[in-house]
Amino acid sequence: MKELSLFIDESGDSNNPQTQYFLITVVIHDQSEEITDKVISYEKSLVVADLPNIPFHSEPLLNGHGAYEDLPIRIRKKMLYSFNVLIQRLPIRYKTFVYRHNEYGNAQTLFNILKRDLTELFSSNLEFFQLFEHVKICYDNGQDIVRRALYESIEHALSRQAIIKKRPTMTEYRLA
Repeated sequence: MKELSLFIDESGDSNNPQTQYFLITVVIHDQSEEITDKVISYEKSLVVADLPNIPFHSEPLLNGHGAYEDLPIRIRKKMLYSFNVLIQRLPIRYKTFVYRHNEYGNAQTLFNILKRDLTELFSSNLEFFQLFEHVKICYDNGQDIVRRALYESIEHALSRQAIIKKRPTMTEYRLA
């Protein structure tokens, strides 16, 4: 059985007008393409470079929050570089959508734009998505507007029977 995983995360607060940008990224991974050896190499490179093995989360890493709070900027830069190398070596596809808060203005408009853009992503790659019996959606349901746009666009473009919804944790999946 061929399975595809979609890992979705957003950055920014869709309801906060002080947030200049709102981003959503969809990481696409064909589960038949093994990534374990690349993740192991990445983790070994962290040990060799004397870097902590913290699940990657860009906002806290860039701003020194959460698990990255006590790490100096030079260490965080090395971690970002190491993660970038890992991403370049993985057999994944990804798409990031960037929205300026002053361009969408309100939550309903953003919802409509998100749904349109996600539907276009899935529809324009329909032949690829139809190669898989199951599409596992890994989203933490962090923002309702993203959850609704994501699930509605996927259900519009793909078969509902093929969809498995899963709430990942950052430690559970490297690609989350």
